[in-house]
Amino acid sequence: MTEPQQPVDPPNFAASMPGSPPNVPITASGSVSESESESVSESRPLLLPWEGVEALRTVLGILDDHDVPVNTEAYQSISVTLLNAVMMGTQVGDIPIEVSLPEANLLLEGLRFTDVMSMDLPFYDMVVDTINFVGEQLLALWSNAEWLAFHDIECT
Repeated sequence: MTEPQQPVDPPNFAASMPGSPPNVPITASGSVSESESESVSESRPLLLPWEGVEALRTVLGILDDHDVPVNTEAYQSISVTLLNAVMMGTQVGDIPIEVSLPEANLLLEGLRFTDVMSMDLPFYDMVVDTINFVGEQLLALWSNAEWLAFHDIECT
């Protein structure tokens, strides 16, 4: 039986994404450094068109309608952020939204849940396209190492 391997950031992936932070390596021991722990709490700008922001608000509504257990603090914070973005933003161009890692994780969980719940809808292809677009934008805000560090902290 082979040992499981840690995921590796594809070369230049983060560098190819506009505004992406540099990759943060995991130490040789596999532990999370102090700087990685700090990146968990910082917010990063997410640029989405108005429709993308509305899609995320819909995802939060779906989670709420189905009583899906979520991180309450992240849910409340991102709900207010998205509502303010829609109310204050224009429907033309991208709207900047500050998103923390716990909020991004919550939104990704919501996107996965929405995907499963929408499979029987006649417009499922559009749902998948939206999920893929928004999900890629959220994932690109942090490196693989930062996502792993966040999940390590969350699971302990």
